[in-house]
Amino acid sequence: MAFVKKLKFLGWLSCVCAANAGPQFVFSIEFAVGLPYFCDLLELSEPLASAILATVGPITGLLIQPVVGILSDKCCLRSSFGRRRPFIIGGLLFSLFGMALIALCLDISRGLSLPNPVKWAAWMAVLGLVIVNVGVNIVQGPARAIVADVVSPEDQDDGNSVATGMMGVAAVSASLLGAFLFMGSSPYRKLFLIGIPIVASCTVPTLITAKEHSISSNSSSNLSTTIKDDTESTSLLSSMKVDSKHQQKAPRSWRDWVPPKEVFVCSV
Repeated sequence: MAFVKKLKFLGWLSCVCAANAGPQFVFSIEFAVGLPYFCDLLELSEPLASAILATVGPITGLLIQPVVGILSDKCCLRSSFGRRRPFIIGGLLFSLFGMALIALCLDISRGLSLPNPVKWAAWMAVLGLVIVNVGVNIVQGPARAIVADVVSPEDQDDGNSVATGMMGVAAVSASLLGAFLFMGSSPYRKLFLIGIPIVASCTVPTLITAKEHSISSNSSSNLSTTIKDDTESTSLLSSMKVDSKHQQKAPRSWRDWVPPKEVFVCSV
């Protein structure tokens, strides 16, 4: 019976941590096929393509993740939808749209009969790359934080281990899928297109199973009041003089400033 209970718990925990696999899958295919895709099919120079791939991710992460972290921490929704899942859904939509734009950029430019369609397709792919990284960085922070929110304190180690395992499985799966698709034609386009349902399927279990507790503004204000009262009490206790005999004597030299040998500990 205990084994079945543990198995159910691991299944639930895997679903809660599944959203962490999506960003890792996107990063894996982006760095695996991004450079040859931009250079071979979209005819960008290798230094320019390398510079774009190397800078877009860190810059968007630097700008997006702190903002999303603050907003998701302060998001107090009274509904059962929670405060992390809205950001996970929004980031997922950005990621899926960016992946579709990267995969279909040549078809879009040729369908619109644009002059020099390859050049237009290259800049569409760059735009799609920016959108993908924005979406992935929106998802990453809340996907990690929701594990800490819904998993009990004694099971946090298991939650971190499962989340890391999910990321590793996603990285290996993306590499194996890319190796298989490179045996056929148009591997770059197919990899991004197939990645769309894979990333979506990784996120849906977290949205369904990770039931967050709604945080009301009253509870937040009560918590702030409690913290303020505790801080004032601590300041009051620290300002009290422990040795009244030593307090009555006015300091006449540096020796009088030396604290007494007896130490009194006041527990609160």
